[in-house]
Amino acid sequence: EERGGDRDTARQHMRNALKADRYSVSALVAFGAFEARSGDVAAARKHFEAAVRLDPTNLQAWAAFATMERAAKHSAVANQIEEHMRALEQAQLEKERGVDAEPSNAQQGAPRGDLIGSLAATSARSVSSGMSSSLSSSMASIMASSMASSTGGSSS
Repeated sequence: EERGGDRDTARQHMRNALKADRYSVSALVAFGAFEARSGDVAAARKHFEAAVRLDPTNLQAWAAFATMERAAKHSAVANQIEEHMRALEQAQLEKERGVDAEPSNAQQGAPRGDLIGSLAATSARSVSSGMSSSLSSSMASIMASSMASSTGGSSS
């Protein structure tokens, strides 16, 4: 319906999809892409961040996030995301080959209840299941940069 020009109806359908399954990474990514095309970078970022928090290993979510940041002229954030994606791909290959991951220190010192602490904890769980520990700090750095760019900080 978006192509037909009825963005409000399309937006409502996406909200309904998220109400039906608020943990749907694909619905969050689709809604983020819709908002990015509509020019609402803040809303798009919110949906992409939620998607990667739910599934920090989802390369499609990360790629959509990077595309949006690059289109919004936040090339530094987009570059960080793309670097994170390369590290994630490498970690996934290592996991498939049975290579042990390094232990993670990501949860140490992370305040509870804040976005970065939550993401570090998510990344730490990924590490324990075979992801490289560098992903934890990479993910936290990306989210901090993304938050700075959404509040007007310079990320380009």
